[in-house]
Amino acid sequence: MNLAESKGIEIEVLLFKGDQQKCAKHSIGYSHMEMVNYAFENSQLLSANESILVMDGRYKIINIDKIIKNIGNATCAFIPEVMRLKTNGLCDMRLYLVNNQIFTNYFWPRRFELSLDRQGWVESLYDQVLRSKKFYFSSFITLPRCVGVQGSTGAKWDGNNVIYYYIKSSLLSLFGLLKY
Repeated sequence: MNLAESKGIEIEVLLFKGDQQKCAKHSIGYSHMEMVNYAFENSQLLSANESILVMDGRYKIINIDKIIKNIGNATCAFIPEVMRLKTNGLCDMRLYLVNNQIFTNYFWPRRFELSLDRQGWVESLYDQVLRSKKFYFSSFITLPRCVGVQGSTGAKWDGNNVIYYYIKSSLLSLFGLLKY
């Protein structure tokens, strides 16, 4: 906190106790959505901003400064996900930007649809909402370089996995495939 104050940066810490019974019934995705909703409802910093940058998993993003710099005026941004080729696609949730209105109107109301089945995962639900194209969102210009372990799958990231996403991103723009 002292370091942030010395640099003129404001930090806010929000703590909440999730609903364990609903999390057990609706999967760990329920607690993820509950945290985002709690932040929108209780954060003083968010009350002055339109969007929140949500980072999910047990890792750090080593190029977060570059990502934030390249977001521009976006209010919603998601990482394009190659898994959409499967019947029930998964949204890449390691990092996304969402504004309060879109989260409240499109994601939060569907929280009780979450389940332990693959099509009930929060990644699948977000993918369904994004494919509906009911609101505008963009893709991140700079993809995250993650280091650590993803919470739900245990996938290990060493920061170099980003090459895969740049190849995928190039294919997306070249062929116009796999976009939401």
